[in-house]
Amino acid sequence: MNLQKKLSALLLSGILLLSGSLAVAKPKPPLQTPAKVEMSRFMGLWYEIAYTPNPFEKQCIGNTTDEYSQLSPKLIKVINRCDTKGKPFKAEGRSKILDETGAIQRTTFLKLFSWIYFPLGDFWVTALDKDYQYFIVAQPSRRYGWIMGRTPSLSMETMQHLAQKLKEQGYDPCKFVTTPHTKGLEKSQSLCTLTGVTAPN
Repeated sequence: MNLQKKLSALLLSGILLLSGSLAVAKPKPPLQTPAKVEMSRFMGLWYEIAYTPNPFEKQCIGNTTDEYSQLSPKLIKVINRCDTKGKPFKAEGRSKILDETGAIQRTTFLKLFSWIYFPLGDFWVTALDKDYQYFIVAQPSRRYGWIMGRTPSLSMETMQHLAQKLKEQGYDPCKFVTTPHTKGLEKSQSLCTLTGVTAPN
């Protein structure tokens, strides 16, 4: 099985897991999103700072990035890269903008017949920095989440701020782990261990 097929299989399993979790999960409070995401400022390279472990990134061991470029007013190309135990990994996906603010998107890396992108899940931009230096990607289900930054590392003050934001949005910061980067944190560790921001009561 080649890498593309493995990725598709992992993503499909993620769809099934997500569907199952939505059926039994307790209702969560609505996510808060920015009034407007300026796409021209949002495009470009972002570094994964912390994330909830997921089947999409099972092979990644560090230096994970996303690079965004706008294909049309409502469609973004996403290039995901990371280091693995073998050769570097790269995958191309699509993110469809679902609302007028640009904060609510539906992203997928699952491609059928080599050209049809299969819708996967909703990913909401929250806690966007006014200078576009970091943001949180969240899901209404809170199953998965990411902290992204323009640089491979963020200050401890910013990390604590973002961990607190995750907590306010109904996430458990202890379920997030940091992403190692060559010019960032050297090892993966729990976000609550790093920041001291613990799970909601």
